[in-house]
Amino acid sequence: MRLENGKISIRDFSESDLPLILKWLTDDRVLEYYEDRDVRFTPETLSAHYLEELPDGFRVIIEYGNVPVGYGQIYRLSGELFDEYGCPDDGSVVFAMDQFIGEPDCWNRGIGTAFLQMIASYLETCKAADRILLDPRKNNPRAVRAYQKAGFRIVKSLPAHEMHEGKREDCWLMEKVLRRPVICEDALTVRRILPEDAKEVSDLIVRTLTEVNSKDYSAEYIEKCVQKLQPEDILERAEWTHFYVVCRADRIVGCGAIGPYWGHEDESSLFTVFVLPEYQGQGIGRKIIETLEQDEFFLRAGRTEIPASITAAPFYLKMGYTYKNGVPEPDDELLIRMEKYR
Repeated sequence: MRLENGKISIRDFSESDLPLILKWLTDDRVLEYYEDRDVRFTPETLSAHYLEELPDGFRVIIEYGNVPVGYGQIYRLSGELFDEYGCPDDGSVVFAMDQFIGEPDCWNRGIGTAFLQMIASYLETCKAADRILLDPRKNNPRAVRAYQKAGFRIVKSLPAHEMHEGKREDCWLMEKVLRRPVICEDALTVRRILPEDAKEVSDLIVRTLTEVNSKDYSAEYIEKCVQKLQPEDILERAEWTHFYVVCRADRIVGCGAIGPYWGHEDESSLFTVFVLPEYQGQGIGRKIIETLEQDEFFLRAGRTEIPASITAAPFYLKMGYTYKNGVPEPDDELLIRMEKYR
């Protein structure tokens, strides 16, 4: 493999590159961020690791002006690797990457950002990748900024995720979505939830909270929400609301519920409106709201309220909901109260 973009190129790693790796991984400036300054690498230890086959993956050398300046390894997630990253295996083609620029003089030149963009394009085109994950340590803000410039976004915190110099370090899970499913209206069906849907719906909500809502809320807040939306909580909510799911083929891609507002027959409330991250922006949220607004709980009510997340408030404004009492700020529960009159 060889990829080129201006002065930056990417080529396959080979055994002849081991002296480069040894040079880079004996530089404390590099080891501060990659691998470990407490470890002393030798040609033998590097050969044992870097010449070992990388399952479902490959190793590359990053060049700048045809001069080697860094290393990367790219691999497809499977099995326990999904658990390691705290991500559900939903059938998507997901890759993860580790990389470093081994020449400190080449730091802050945009090489890492360009490398990520080139590899992302390659994985999408040649490997049918849907998403790419990275897990930089929180104490490496330079890397985080470079990844964000390459189109990655912070999904959630990974506490005590990586062992570095004798200490478990917190990391960020970062993601770049490459391929969003393109769907048409006819490919979707809407139906009431079934008991056997509870786990899939809970997983959908948890994933959306951790990957999307986390940009507006702390990890602690998201975790509290997650604990209240387990399968048994979904089933309990479905007992006193009309709970709907949107399906594409056999997969649930969105959900939403409507029920009485504190027991009032002339007021209702929307609950639990979520769409899988890769299906957002394709009209599924609108379809959920339209379904809920055709339900008897909506039609009998003069007013319907929605306790909106900060993340979702702009969407509800587009759907005709307004701020309750003209207040656009979140309340003590960090929710924005919105409403619509009929």
